[in-house]
Amino acid sequence: MLSLSTVSAIHREYAPSRLEHPGSPTSREELDGVRAAAWGSTVKISDPALVEDGVMATALEDEFQAQRKKHPYARIVAVCERDFGASYTKILVAVPGTPDLMVEGFDELEITGDPRTTLASAGIDLDPLGEGYDLSDEGFFDYDGFLHMLTGGALSVYADEERFESAFVVDRSEEGENSICEVWFP
Repeated sequence: MLSLSTVSAIHREYAPSRLEHPGSPTSREELDGVRAAAWGSTVKISDPALVEDGVMATALEDEFQAQRKKHPYARIVAVCERDFGASYTKILVAVPGTPDLMVEGFDELEITGDPRTTLASAGIDLDPLGEGYDLSDEGFFDYDGFLHMLTGGALSVYADEERFESAFVVDRSEEGENSICEVWFP
């Protein structure tokens, strides 16, 4: 948690609770809430300071690159979904031995990189899906299915969820504070 560029200190930790989808913050206080969970070698972090607006903010991409440098042999997946009147999605994927993959956009998602190569490099066999299965058919990208395959379901939240996550109130670094102001209070 303290390795995030958006966090300068942990102010308070709450008791672990069942994993849930990140909510949309409704107050300035909630923007200082960061959630984290770990299962085996998988770590999931939700931080409102890493949300991007699809126009100018680059917090998620900056953090993704920083974590890539710190952990060059790790599979890193960064996801931002935001809807403030216009839905924006950004997915960044680093799998050792293959070029990075970026999927982003508002209504239509643009793909930079090859999703099939990324999945194959991560050891995911696409043969059972059939030769004709296309992850990005005519402008549509099944990013939920892609993320589920890539993370082994680690980003999914299930009705009978048994995994837990921890919640923290953090003090923001200057970079984290700037990111929050840029995206949440333009």
